Amino acid sequence: MNTTSKPWGTSERLVDDGSVQLERIQIVSGGHSSIHVHVEKWNQFWVAYGALVVVVFDQDKTEEREPVTGGCEYKWPVAGYHILQAGDAPYIAQRRVYHQFVSLGQTICYELYGAAPGSVVHPEDIARLSENGVLTTEEMDAFKARLDAWIDKQNSAGAW
Repeated sequence: MNTTSKPWGTSERLVDDGSVQLERIQIVSGGHSSIHVHVEKWNQFWVAYGALVVVVFDQDKTEEREPVTGGCEYKWPVAGYHILQAGDAPYIAQRRVYHQFVSLGQTICYELYGAAPGSVVHPEDIARLSENGVLTTEEMDAFKARLDAWIDKQNSAGAW
């Protein structure tokens, strides 16, 4: 097993057979991935402990945007927030979809990567628009406020 330190916590590779890759990630409260996209691979998030939000961005408005300098202040529209808690069904971030994860507290998550048909999982298959990191208290409060506003909008629209 190979454990790697990340700005948001640690990642331990459990399986890597070319067509799939499984990692156990431990994320500190407020830890977040970069805003990124994979061209040939998809990834699936399954939360074993804690809570994780996968933010998905409007694909039509992301292609020509400049990188973000930090935190979770977004310069283009969010298409949706996928809130995952222990025991919830996993969420799959499809290939070619810009996304980011944000931890709402100490979180243990399993991240499964799969290759497109006829392809293999390459760790280099990632294009980042921001950096990995940990939100400050103020940034986390602002993120939660945006998340709550989005939930309220979905509830009022009858989307739930």
